[in-house]
Amino acid sequence: MSMRTLVFLLLLVIIPLVGCSQTGTKITLSPSSDSYIPTPNETKTRILLLSSSLKITKAEEGYGFTTKGYRIKPGEKVIVLGGKVRNDYGKEKYVLLVAKGYDSSGKEIARSYGKGAPGTAPWRGDYFKLAKGGEKSFRLIVKYNDEILTIRIFAWAYDRPVP
Repeated sequence: MSMRTLVFLLLLVIIPLVGCSQTGTKITLSPSSDSYIPTPNETKTRILLLSSSLKITKAEEGYGFTTKGYRIKPGEKVIVLGGKVRNDYGKEKYVLLVAKGYDSSGKEIARSYGKGAPGTAPWRGDYFKLAKGGEKSFRLIVKYNDEILTIRIFAWAYDRPVP
């Protein structure tokens, strides 16, 4: 075997072990950038998704949830969703973003974790105040599952802080 062939074979084995970024992931993220984010009942909001990204990595900390299937322990594989949104409503809003993962049949099999809204469990999502025309970065964590084919981001926009 030539040295060139040996190096090629080694690279085939080593590169996947290094943990390269997940550019070839089979997961589809919805909605696409430059789209308004719907609520779970498909009502469109005026919260515009400016950009989004998806990264598969390991959890740095644990996340609790009352349903044990959604619990994340430190070191487990997670999907980190990040991006930026803009408030296109004519006034300040309190925004709650969540994400849900679905399998090939459309069944929900994963939910996001984030900062949560005041008085709610922190697994709910990312919650923040957004000025009229304001932009804000967000981060959501979804427990990794090989069966996830689609992750959908949802939004709620409130006039007052969530109680």
